[in-house]
Amino acid sequence: GYVASDRIRVGDDMAEKVALELIDVTNLRGTLIKDPSDFIASKAITRGKPITTDLVENRPERTKGDSILLIYNNNAIKLEITGIAEGNAVVGKTFPVRNPSSGKVFSAIYQGNGRAVVHH
Repeated sequence: GYVASDRIRVGDDMAEKVALELIDVTNLRGTLIKDPSDFIASKAITRGKPITTDLVENRPERTKGDSILLIYNNNAIKLEITGIAEGNAVVGKTFPVRNPSSGKVFSAIYQGNGRAVVHH
């Protein structure tokens, strides 16, 4: 499995900081990850620690500051505006998006390809 070949900070790309080694899986809390390029660190990881699912999160498709097409849809109206991501956007997950003209922050569900639907 993969172990940290260097210290990994929260949000770091993992691909360059891991190495394949034989690991005793008896006392591991999570499952070993299969491909580190799919993930970023969700917690700080010390050198030599096995990389398991409880230490990582899916690599976001969009990050804080990126433009997002924000869609609000109810039965009467559909509104689309360009918003600014206030957190990491992973498909199917809720994240904050700011309306740049009003400054309001909304919770939205990321749909992929730079599109999010306002969670209401």
